[in-house]
Amino acid sequence: MNLNLFFSDGTKEYRNPVNCKAGDAVTVRFRVPAGCRAYPMLHTEQGELPMELSETGKRFDYYTATILMADTPVWYYFSFICEGVIYHYDRSGVTNGATEEFYFRLTP
Repeated sequence: MNLNLFFSDGTKEYRNPVNCKAGDAVTVRFRVPAGCRAYPMLHTEQGELPMELSETGKRFDYYTATILMADTPVWYYFSFICEGVIYHYDRSGVTNGATEEFYFRLTP
């Protein structure tokens, strides 16, 4: 499996709304190869949340989860399973373990 096919970033295609404020429900998306049972999870300082399949296509499937914004920034990253191995995804891409300096960040 090509791990470069797993993807997310902070653009409007993967985070809505991009510019959020306290009280907003922010939806984040994670892209996986079509048909891949990756079981993606969203990790924040509040815990982990299973992501839901929201869109399927010929090349990619998209999973979403929602973060309720508070008055303080929220850090997050993803994890998924590929061929029996747990991987993490942060701003640096696919890793064996997410690094705090590369977590995604939502700022109200």
